[in-house]
Amino acid sequence: MELSEIKSCIEVYQDFITHCTKENFDDLFKDADYCDFISKNFKTFPTENLNLFLGINNSKLVGFLVNENVNYTDWTESTEVFESEFIAFSALGYKTFKEYYEKKAIPDSDCAIDALEGFARIEAWASKKEEWFSKHVTDRTLVKYFEIPSEDYANGQGNSFNLGLLPNNQIDLIVGNPSGLYDFTRPVPPFEPKF
Repeated sequence: MELSEIKSCIEVYQDFITHCTKENFDDLFKDADYCDFISKNFKTFPTENLNLFLGINNSKLVGFLVNENVNYTDWTESTEVFESEFIAFSALGYKTFKEYYEKKAIPDSDCAIDALEGFARIEAWASKKEEWFSKHVTDRTLVKYFEIPSEDYANGQGNSFNLGLLPNNQIDLIVGNPSGLYDFTRPVPPFEPKF
C-alpha cells in the first residue's frame, strides 16, 4: 500500500471515532480480535517505541505498525510501515494460541505477563467490547493507536497483537511472540502520546 493510501486509511479511522455510532462500532470491531505481523523486519529498529496506528481499509479494521515515534501525518516515503488486518479468532485458532503460550515460561522482562492473565484480558475483550465502546464513545476517548515498547517486538519473527480489556474497562494490547506474552503498551487515548 502506498504511503498516501496508508495515511488515508488512518484519517478514515480518525473520522470514524469522531462520529461513531453503536452500529458502526459493531460493524468494524465485531470481528477484530487480533492482527499478525509475521516475519516483519524493520531495517532500522527504534530504541524506545513502535506505534500501532489503527485505520480502516475496505470497511475492515487494520493495524499499521511503524518504527518511528512521530505522528502519522509526519511520515515520509522512508518511514517503514507494515500493515495487517484485524481478524476474529476461530475456536480452533484460539485453542491453538492458548496451548502454545500455556507451555511458555514467563519471559524475564518487566513487560512480560502470565499467560492466564493475557487470556483473561483477551477473553474480556471478546465478551465486553460493547461496554468499552459505550463508556468511551461519549467522552471521545476511543483508542487511536498503541505505543509499544520495542523490547516487546520480536523483529523479523512472528508477532501477534491481541486486543484485550482490563478490569477498569480500558482497552489493552497483548503482544505475543516466540518468547511469550507481553503487555506494556499505552493506548492513546486515554494516555497522552509521547511524541
